[in-house]
Amino acid sequence: MDEPAAPDLASIERRDRHLWWVTLFLLVLLALVAALAVAGWIGFEGLDPSLPRLVRPAILLGLLLPVGLFCVYALHARAESARTRRLYQSQAARDPLTGLLNRQSFAERFGQEVSRSRREGRPFAVMLCDLDHFKQLNDSYGHQVGDHVLQLVATSVLDGTRGTDLVFRWGGDELLLLLAVNARDGALIAARRIRQGVIKIATSRRLPLDLSIGVAFYPEHATDPKELIRLADRALYVGKKSGDKIHVSGEVDAEGDAMESADPPAGGSERA
Repeated sequence: MDEPAAPDLASIERRDRHLWWVTLFLLVLLALVAALAVAGWIGFEGLDPSLPRLVRPAILLGLLLPVGLFCVYALHARAESARTRRLYQSQAARDPLTGLLNRQSFAERFGQEVSRSRREGRPFAVMLCDLDHFKQLNDSYGHQVGDHVLQLVATSVLDGTRGTDLVFRWGGDELLLLLAVNARDGALIAARRIRQGVIKIATSRRLPLDLSIGVAFYPEHATDPKELIRLADRALYVGKKSGDKIHVSGEVDAEGDAMESADPPAGGSERA
């Protein structure tokens, strides 16, 4: 869906550059003519002396006015180009189905969260979420219903988070969240709220749906994004296996087994 936007953006950038150089040339020309007129190098000796005195500079103004109007147009066009460029960039960072941030935009956003965490001196949580029984739902009701459910879940998750939190569609029925938190309890409260939103969707529509969430903390558990996601994925697997649904990296599950001893099957978390 994002593929056709690239040629349009390149065309806009080329037009932008051309307008910039033409505008710069005309502005220099306009300034030069005005300076010469003020200095007396450009006069009105060739004009009919019977013309009123004010008409003569008005003629010069009439000659320069189109140049000035073009410059205004060019500046406006550049502003519109900048707005269009921002729109394209925003669309390129979004999942077309859910409107959530996509996986390709994660690295940049993670770096921004790390900078903010260091600046404000507080950690943030990495939450990996997986919709339980989503494959069964897709098989029973069809992909169109499945897509609609994903949209409902995305809206519910956004409603359950703050404007500063980042929500990504990680792939298929997986979501990944970056949440700035002051303490571990704050992340767990947010995770429960997010899960309850999904349960509400399932209950109101009588769908076989639930949400499992694995949580890891920066910088407590790791500082590398891949390692944080791996730990969150393992916590997610333990939460699914134990039935707790929400599990934090390094904690003991309901059966008393340390999370580190439980590895998910090859390919990531168990899908149900």
